[in-house]
Amino acid sequence: MPRGPVGECFGNALRVVTKVVTDPRWERYRYTEGYAYDPKLDLLLEHAWIESPEGVVHDPTWPENTGCAYLGLTFTHEQVLTGYLEAPESLLFGDWARGFPLLLNHTGCCAPLPPARHR
Repeated sequence: MPRGPVGECFGNALRVVTKVVTDPRWERYRYTEGYAYDPKLDLLLEHAWIESPEGVVHDPTWPENTGCAYLGLTFTHEQVLTGYLEAPESLLFGDWARGFPLLLNHTGCCAPLPPARHR
């Protein structure tokens, strides 16, 4: 997977998910937002990445095999495309104008999240 610029994880992950229109290999993968822990930097950050149906993380921003831990909510392609029209920064953390509805009341909006494994 090609890497995007560091500091632009939400856009990098969104670009991968929206490729399903032109590249069916990505159809089964889900956009995920949440927190990622980088042990090399000892930082917990708001982050976005892609997950396979098996829960394997594909991070289009950070280098592979970094030992990072991920915890987040996955979204369907429809939720991502609809949500980004309403909150273009990020679905969970950037939707301040609407009062963070997914962050504060996310029951029924998100797919179950199995434990993530970095490939």
